[in-house]
Amino acid sequence: MSASQRSSGAVSASRQYAPYVEAQWGFKNTWYPALFSHELGDNAVRGVTMAGHDIALRRARGKVYALCDRCAHRGVKMSLRPMCLTDETLSCWYHGFTYGLEDGVLKTIVASPDDPLIGKVRVRTYPVVERAGIIFVFVGDEDFAPLPPLEADLPIRITDDANPVPHLLDEKVYVRGIHRAGNSNWRLAAENGFDPGHLLIHWDNQIVAATDRKLGLGVEPIAEGAIRIIDEPDGPKGIMNMYNTRAYKFIMENKAVNLRARGKNSYYARTSMVLPGVLLVEHWPIPGWAQYEWYIPIDD
Repeated sequence: MSASQRSSGAVSASRQYAPYVEAQWGFKNTWYPALFSHELGDNAVRGVTMAGHDIALRRARGKVYALCDRCAHRGVKMSLRPMCLTDETLSCWYHGFTYGLEDGVLKTIVASPDDPLIGKVRVRTYPVVERAGIIFVFVGDEDFAPLPPLEADLPIRITDDANPVPHLLDEKVYVRGIHRAGNSNWRLAAENGFDPGHLLIHWDNQIVAATDRKLGLGVEPIAEGAIRIIDEPDGPKGIMNMYNTRAYKFIMENKAVNLRARGKNSYYARTSMVLPGVLLVEHWPIPGWAQYEWYIPIDD
């Protein structure tokens, strides 16, 4: 290490951001959305991979269970050819190892019902919460305790708006959406979602044009208070762009490229980002709506 590196504070900066830089698999011990409820019918099984964990989801008698999607025998993904022989178990299609949905314990082996391994082997299970039409799974250390509430990993409830958008866990919330995989680092997606410069993406958006919305080409922070730190006790941790204040300047024209924002109807959509990587956009795509985006790592 050179003297210049020591004096520049490069080492301390490196240590400060090391957990973030090294989080290739995402943050652990947190709630992630796995599927929409309508994607997992009764007696159905779906496999997902989140933060490096292969997880098999099964709905039985209306309840959703989550188990490690790797059979303890040969490591086969059980979700590839689901075998649901009872309402209490999930069987591996390869050799019939059958695990309890509640505890992951090996209950029987189809071809060897008296095997001495029965009751002594298990695959791990994951906590599941189903709310607002979304199946959430707690991903991380198996012995992590106490288990945080789902609210701890969701954006805060908006209370400082004359017309606050609904929170995901409010009563009678109507949720629809999509999920898709991208070949990229999950952190780049999270950073871009919160980047105030990407208003430009929506410059010729069909919704913006149809509503004659005056959205702007971008926004520039010009005063302290542009960013609000979110640090709720035992709750969400993140940041919020305070677009509804005078701390930002909306860029309506760029003369160098002869580009001007369209629309006549003034409008703002405030954004916030909280751990483990959840973007909330208030009043988008229309006033009174809320858009949530989860940036979920799959593997490294």
